[in-house]
Amino acid sequence: TSSRVGGNLRLSQTFWKANLDVALQGSYDRTWSELYLQQQMLALLSDSYVGRLEMHYRPIPDLTIDYEGSLIGNVANEDGGRLEHLPKLLQQRHKGSLLFWLAEKWSATLSAEYHHTSERNSKSYAEATFLDFVLKYDTKRFGAELTLSNITNQKSYEVITIKEPHTFRAVTALRPFEVLLRVKFSL
Repeated sequence: TSSRVGGNLRLSQTFWKANLDVALQGSYDRTWSELYLQQQMLALLSDSYVGRLEMHYRPIPDLTIDYEGSLIGNVANEDGGRLEHLPKLLQQRHKGSLLFWLAEKWSATLSAEYHHTSERNSKSYAEATFLDFVLKYDTKRFGAELTLSNITNQKSYEVITIKEPHTFRAVTALRPFEVLLRVKFSL
């Protein structure tokens, strides 16, 4: 059996004169559950929390800056003290992009993403950095897009999750750095 209680709060504000949108979000969950392990019933208590910041900024008409960052934590405890090394996870995710107009029909976008997960008990961690670039030309009748993906040539992406009292790791192999040219037209 298990029971759960939690809450979520989101605050957002637009600053019209500064061309800035900001949003803050937080959530917290507490879960009580019973687990039958090695012929013993264990009462587990799990706390998880998320903090998130989102920003959209347009300092000049030809430039847009977006950012999204989050901090995610998970801690599990056992009431009777029989399990000493339950996992504690802390994840960070940061994502940003710059969109700038080079000319009337030309735009370029640079996107970066960083993920870091650490398991505090074992002092192990996983991290990944992604970088992409897109150059785009677009009219009503013709368009072309040059995309450079995985510029940092990240080979794999590791995800660590907790389902108390177990820790799971999943490693995904990624496609290497690639270049894609896309052309569209209408007759």
